This record gives sequence, structure tokens and C-alpha cells, in this order.
Amino acid sequence: LNTKVYAESGGSSMEVDIDDMIKSTDFGLLFGAGIDINIGSVVITLDGRYNFGLTDLNNNLVPGYTFKTNAIQILAGVGFAIK
Repeated sequence: LNTKVYAESGGSSMEVDIDDMIKSTDFGLLFGAGIDINIGSVVITLDGRYNFGLTDLNNNLVPGYTFKTNAIQILAGVGFAIK
């Protein structure tokens, strides 16, 4: 969506568009687990997920380095029965 780098040093700032230096497509694996706990008419939801990036996104931004996406996601929710 947006591949800009912002830098600030000594009171001056700079913005650089690195769109051509980062690959636009990413593939990965997503692992997760969740549980729903029923408490009367209320449901408590807990989920955890891990995203493991497979694609090297470096397109000559920093030669010799690998950039991959990795993320941990945690979800907690409360549901109510509507009658």
C-alpha cells in the first residue's frame, strides 16, 4: 500500500519512496488455534495465530539481506446471545 521511509536527523527530515526496491507480492504460511468458552449466554473467544513469511521482499533495497514478513496475532472477544 505504501512503501515510504521517513528519516529525521539534526532537525531536518526526509521522505524516500522505496516502492521499486520492495517486492509487491508476499506468500506465507499461517498457523493458528482458538477456543470458545461458553459462560451462560456469553461466549469468550481466544485465538492466537502466527504468520510465517516465505517470500524475500528485498528487491535490491539492501544487497545481501533478506526481508520476510512474520507476525503474531492475538484475538480476544466476547459474544452475546440475541434472543
